[in-house]
Amino acid sequence: ALEVFALINRSQKDWQYLVVGKGEGDYLKKLKYFAKSLGLGKKIKFWGYVSEKKKFELLARSHVMINTSVREGWGLVNIEANSVGTPVVAYNVAGCKDSVSEGKSGFLCKMGDINSFSELAIVLSDNLDRFSFLSQKWASRFDWKISTQKSTNFIGSLVGKNLS
Repeated sequence: ALEVFALINRSQKDWQYLVVGKGEGDYLKKLKYFAKSLGLGKKIKFWGYVSEKKKFELLARSHVMINTSVREGWGLVNIEANSVGTPVVAYNVAGCKDSVSEGKSGFLCKMGDINSFSELAIVLSDNLDRFSFLSQKWASRFDWKISTQKSTNFIGSLVGKNLS
């Protein structure tokens, strides 16, 4: 993600980058050093661990979410970003390819292709009104109550009971 930010920073000098997550041990220290070596020192803010409320606040004020995960269980954070109108760029990997609607809620790119990744982030930002609307529309398809009911019905069908 830091390399993606550095590429974006070459043409988008007014962008600020937010990194959320606690990191383990010396990892955060190494990330901060790497960010500084890429010339991102004053352009990046490391938030560390944040509450759910703060996470959604940060997602809502962001123009694009960068998800460089190489594997996701499903990619819930992508839907969370979309729910507040923030489109996503992610690698085309398990979980992300299920939670990002290509060309609507964001874009998927080949794993490791940071040039495409950075270019797609700029496209999303340059067309934010359109992608923000489409992201929220995509995210509105997902509902915990409906998902819970479907899961309960499915499990009930396997055990031969109505679990509702």
